[in-house]
Amino acid sequence: MEWYRELTRQVRRGAHQFGLILLLAAAPLGVLGALNLGGGIPIDVLTRDITAAGRVPLYTGLLSQIGLLGWAAAAAICLFTAGALAGPVRRKRFFLLAGLWTLLLCLDDAFLLHEGVFPDLGINERLVLAAYGGLAVLLFAGFASEVRATPYVGLIVALGFFGLSILGDFFHPPGIDPFLFEDGAKFIGIVAWLAYVAESGRDALAI
Repeated sequence: MEWYRELTRQVRRGAHQFGLILLLAAAPLGVLGALNLGGGIPIDVLTRDITAAGRVPLYTGLLSQIGLLGWAAAAAICLFTAGALAGPVRRKRFFLLAGLWTLLLCLDDAFLLHEGVFPDLGINERLVLAAYGGLAVLLFAGFASEVRATPYVGLIVALGFFGLSILGDFFHPPGIDPFLFEDGAKFIGIVAWLAYVAESGRDALAI
């Protein structure tokens, strides 16, 4: 019964991890239940894919969906690097905060926080964008020495295109589709940011 003993050992060893998995999964499901019971929102509206629920073509929001994958990948790399690093505390903290900042932007992109949620709460869209920019300044200025130890050209490219994208909210260059300008610039920024954190994380972990 060697297999049974091994299974028992694995279950005991992973009991806390399994509990954490259930907790993490239960949190969003609990929110869905609260919205359904308290807000009367149908469960299928909360669980179905947007393209299916909205009955729109599968390619609707293609660039935005790929961008969300880029945000999520970059956040995962930063947080994994922060957890795996055995080096200086400040470097770990830099990757942790970079990961949280990236996760915030990912959630903003996914749920239209600065365009819809915050304005509905009475918070001006420009104030929200300024807050995101302020967090970026605090992050990269506060960890300037750590940034200088990374291949920061990619960071400069990413921040430059993010800035162009924000500019697209208020100014539309003539002769260029405004959606292409704003969303295209943001997408290039996401790709550059993902490449930057991937290379920086690899260097930090000496992979």
